[in-house]
Amino acid sequence: MIDDLKRGLQDLLDKRARLFESEAKPLIDAGTTRALTADELTKDAEIEAAFRRFDRGIEQMRGQIEADMQRAALGLNGGNPEKRDDGIAETLRSILVERSKPGADLNFTTAQVKRALTNLTAADGAGNTIPSTFWGEFVQPLRDGSSIIDAGARVIVTASGESITIPRLKTFGVAESGKAANTALAGTDPTFDQVAWATTKYDQVILTPRELIEDSAIDIEGLVGGLIGQNVGLKLGSDISTATATSATTAVTGAGYLPTMDELVDMQHSILRAYRKNAAWVANDTLVAGIRKIKDTTGQYLWQPSVQVDKPDVFMGKPIYTDTFLDLPVAGSKKPLLFGDMSRVWVRLVGSLRLERSDQAAFTNDQIAFKGVLRAGSVLTDLNAVKAFMSKIA
Repeated sequence: MIDDLKRGLQDLLDKRARLFESEAKPLIDAGTTRALTADELTKDAEIEAAFRRFDRGIEQMRGQIEADMQRAALGLNGGNPEKRDDGIAETLRSILVERSKPGADLNFTTAQVKRALTNLTAADGAGNTIPSTFWGEFVQPLRDGSSIIDAGARVIVTASGESITIPRLKTFGVAESGKAANTALAGTDPTFDQVAWATTKYDQVILTPRELIEDSAIDIEGLVGGLIGQNVGLKLGSDISTATATSATTAVTGAGYLPTMDELVDMQHSILRAYRKNAAWVANDTLVAGIRKIKDTTGQYLWQPSVQVDKPDVFMGKPIYTDTFLDLPVAGSKKPLLFGDMSRVWVRLVGSLRLERSDQAAFTNDQIAFKGVLRAGSVLTDLNAVKAFMSKIA
């Protein structure tokens, strides 16, 4: 199954690369020397629509491959979900199928997930643990919903959800050299500010046919993890993108929505080399359509489509991720493009996912309602690490 998905993904990558080489490039080249005809403008719109379809398919297949690979590593593919011995399936069934429990707190902060997460507390919360199997089912849709997480943001679990005030680096300070012996050392100090790292409640209520839930062969972990992860992930991803763009310092203010080559170079070098080593671009979908057409001074395209199953597209030598939630090209000053080390964005998940069931919420439709509630929040911890391009739209 995984091999079939990889072959399908490789086929999509190859087709998209051929589309760029055989149809997009000639049209872009023609547009640099003259105005495009009406037919060429129509073709350009069709090509961009095709790119968007390819991009959606590629993202979905990459997510499916990653989830299936994790399941395969744990010996879950092709198995009977009822035979899983990971602690969570029994709890989920007691809530969703057997109705022996009205709800449960599924705890993130245990040793079973420490290899994937960093805890800010050594204490384990009460309730049931979420082992790595369910964590994989749940966190992959969260990643799919947030390009910032996909680009390397650090996911951290805390036992409680109160607002935390953390120091945030603003400037590095300056070292000195050449001081003579017995002379007082100086230099300038780094400067810090403080930022409140708060959390927000994210929730989803899903109505499900009774027959589906009571089917004893259903993959309860996949159902619950996927649905809640997908819906919560979309909203959380939107908030992470908005918060990161709001906090990011503007490195370059452009004359229009699409940055120029010079502005991109300035933006890339607006962060220190130490950050550039692990840096990535995160761009609004609409902006990516324009970025694909930018060339350097030698006529080479700065955007290169990925032709490898496990690699993202590349822009100016760095990975680029599309983000639905960054600013759109509408009137006013916007931040449609970020560049930097996204690991300095910390995403906080409070220690448990609350799951509850109700047989009364949709009684007349013979549906079962289940509710998932998660508290989460994000913060950019270093203002030097991520910078933004500010567009100007009249």
